[in-house]
Amino acid sequence: MKRLIAALLFGVLFMQSGNLYAEMKSLGEDYVINNSLVYYKGKKVGGVSTSSFKSLGDGYAADLWAVFYKGKKMDGANATSFKSLGDGYAADLWAVFYKGKKMDGANATSFKSLGDRYASDPWAVFYKGKKVDGANASSFKSLGDGYGADTWGTYYKGKKVNNASEPTSKRNKKNR
Repeated sequence: MKRLIAALLFGVLFMQSGNLYAEMKSLGEDYVINNSLVYYKGKKVGGVSTSSFKSLGDGYAADLWAVFYKGKKMDGANATSFKSLGDGYAADLWAVFYKGKKMDGANATSFKSLGDRYASDPWAVFYKGKKVDGANASSFKSLGDGYGADTWGTYYKGKKVNNASEPTSKRNKKNR
């Protein structure tokens, strides 16, 4: 009788473990839902509503009440209006974020990613979440490979390159 109970118990547990794998769903960006739990790169994400949880891109995710960056809950982010903008940037109706951290001095309603870690709003240019001193937001363009340019200068990784116009290698690529 003990063997029969043990065999039945083992069978039920075995069937349940098979069920766990059947319920696993990848959301992309290293997020996985398994039954009522969410994981990011194999680590459990706490305080999540799995029924509304979704990956937003660039490591960001949200449910109805909270926003997460790489599996960690973000403070000060509004889940209902939150959007990933690319290159690590994101925004809700009131704030802008870079890699999960709130940025100072950025306008959330008009903020946009320019590519290659550059971004702007109507008044400022940013590189990796920090303001680029002296850059003109209305004319700034990301050129790739860390370069950017506005009407009056060229920038490399967010710093002005003295006595330079648009980098020659970039100008030549555009003219081909």
